[in-house]
Amino acid sequence: MASSRALARLVSVTASISSGAVRTLLGQTETTRSGLSIIGPIFELLARTITPHSSPDPKSIDQIAAMLYRLTLRYGTVQRALDALASSRRRHPLIAADKANSWSQAMAVTANAAPLILQRHSWLLHEIEKWMTDQGPLLEKRLDEYSAWLEGPLPGSDAEEFPIFAAAAAASGGGGVSGGGGAAPRQHTAPTPNGAQSAPSPPSPPEQVSVRVESPGSDGLRPLPKSGEHEEEIALLRAMLVETKRPFGNPRDYRPTPQQRGAIEALRSAPHVLGRVLAAIADGRVEEADELLLRLVGSAPKVLLQMLRAEAHYARGRFEQSASMFRTVFEIEQSYINQANLAMALLHLDPTQHEDAREEGAALLEDIAQRAQDATPEKARAMLTFATALLAQSHDERGEYHARAIGLLDDAGAAFAALGDTVTEAEAHYHLGNAWLESPGIPPSRRCEKAIEHLDRALSLLNRDETPEHWASVQTALGRAWEHWQARDRHATVQRAIECYTSALTVRSRDNDPLHWARLQNNLGNAWIHYPVGDHAQNIERAIACHQAALEVWSDTHRRAEWAATQNNLGNAYALMPAEGEERDRNLRRAIACYKSALEVRTRGASPHEWASTQNNLGSALLTLGAGRDAGVVREAIECFRHALEVRTRAQYPDEWAKTQANLGHAWLRMPGDRRESLSEAVAYFECALEVLTPDDYPAQHRHVATRLKEAKGLLDGFGG
Repeated sequence: MASSRALARLVSVTASISSGAVRTLLGQTETTRSGLSIIGPIFELLARTITPHSSPDPKSIDQIAAMLYRLTLRYGTVQRALDALASSRRRHPLIAADKANSWSQAMAVTANAAPLILQRHSWLLHEIEKWMTDQGPLLEKRLDEYSAWLEGPLPGSDAEEFPIFAAAAAASGGGGVSGGGGAAPRQHTAPTPNGAQSAPSPPSPPEQVSVRVESPGSDGLRPLPKSGEHEEEIALLRAMLVETKRPFGNPRDYRPTPQQRGAIEALRSAPHVLGRVLAAIADGRVEEADELLLRLVGSAPKVLLQMLRAEAHYARGRFEQSASMFRTVFEIEQSYINQANLAMALLHLDPTQHEDAREEGAALLEDIAQRAQDATPEKARAMLTFATALLAQSHDERGEYHARAIGLLDDAGAAFAALGDTVTEAEAHYHLGNAWLESPGIPPSRRCEKAIEHLDRALSLLNRDETPEHWASVQTALGRAWEHWQARDRHATVQRAIECYTSALTVRSRDNDPLHWARLQNNLGNAWIHYPVGDHAQNIERAIACHQAALEVWSDTHRRAEWAATQNNLGNAYALMPAEGEERDRNLRRAIACYKSALEVRTRGASPHEWASTQNNLGSALLTLGAGRDAGVVREAIECFRHALEVRTRAQYPDEWAKTQANLGHAWLRMPGDRRESLSEAVAYFECALEVLTPDDYPAQHRHVATRLKEAKGLLDGFGG
């Protein structure tokens, strides 16, 4: 099996083969052909792997290779030639577009991510590895020779003039460095068909992008700062734009720290455009940043201008444009910062339209974590960011990802502690707390204990007055951990959750932070639903008020996912409202309406885990409404539970699987009609649930399900078994 490094190098070299290399190989240039011996075998490999035939004959291979040579001459590189075939802009009866697309996908990502893409196309990976084995030890030597050819001397001499340089020199008014008194530069002229020279064409204006213009505009603003001007504020905001990016987090949700806010205010009135652009992007005033960016064209270096445009697109959530621009910046300047920016933008892309983006983004972060020097902030932050990317991967693989992420976060936390960076050390413990809380395959009591341990540590490292936003985030996460802890003393744990959420609300008000305020209202509503003491109806009414307040914000801000989550939670509150008779049925119908509203957004394709949760809740409300009196409604509830189990498998979500199994047991226990068959089904589902809901890990649920199982068995015995 070929190593990832060898595969990455082969794909990179293949993509880079240019029309110049092909012309040289064909003897059409004066450049040496020494070093190009690998091109022929590579084109044969391509020909064998883009044909629909499993065993192409030599003549077909030659015809395909000839087509590839021609396309490379036309499009400039092998990569662009394959792109043309993959998109069917170019067709050939012996070439399959889908197979060309497999190569195209591997070449479209960074070299380190190419092996990950090849793993998705196992047939191509197999053929490449077989070819590499056949090439033997000469392969590495030939690739080295090709790299040496690329880095070799250029044709002609350094003194040879080309039109663009001659035109720029002519426009500058002089040929010498001093710009004065020298001979006028010779203008390049093109030969006419009869061998005579045509008259010199008028010089083109010089390319202004690389020119530093210092003169102020009509409003007194200079494009760029003077040396040392606002240096600290600019560095702080550029670091902020990098360090605050998180996988899948909404850029608009971030609130600057007091120090960052001070830099934003200082640069907002800076006498130079660059400072004002950075302040506008950091402050979320993206339209203002767009207008200011136009004033930097012709003054700022291209790479800086492209980076700022990418940041502006990222800030407004245009991740496709942002990823494209960050990729260009990274190709020009391969720094850790540019690599991390590209990774973050890729991780935000819609996986249904960019299936390889998340893998490439994670690979870029992993590469930084592996290559960065130990005991440096770059290394520690790369581990932290890569871990959060792993935690945000799909639910289908979350077990493997969680275990690895927890190890990385432990290392990152220790690294930041050694560096004396207490704020980012606290962030590592914050993510560790969330990771433990969501870890699959671990008893819930253990999950909550570990989560609270890390979140308490994070809280101890933070000062509410200095870092209020971080402090409030940890309080919120700590509230979730206490709320989820199914301890015997539920009064104490839920009370702690309510205290944590209430503390966070002292920082996050509806006026200054409506989105986080609404999330806290949602969490507080859930806590009141589960609060086991006091007037239960009054607690539920508090929960309903919290959820309705959150819905007002989600509706105003068009936050569909959060709106759906709160509709789901509001449904839970109505379903649990104590009442009798018609009032109870009215509340259940309200709950059902909330769940169905949530399912308009929570589809299985877009958010399978949330869809399954709401299906389970809808089933519970329907069961309560129809139990013992309406078989049709109960069967509708059973259908909802079965939908939930399509996602809630025992392997991936054992506790949720068990609770849904118990719900199915309840449904069959309360099914009108043939009681013997229904009771047999109920017993089977309850027994499945108890395989996971053990008395040690789930004491309350175990007692409840065991009681229902005993009831079902007793009723079944009454029918003679």
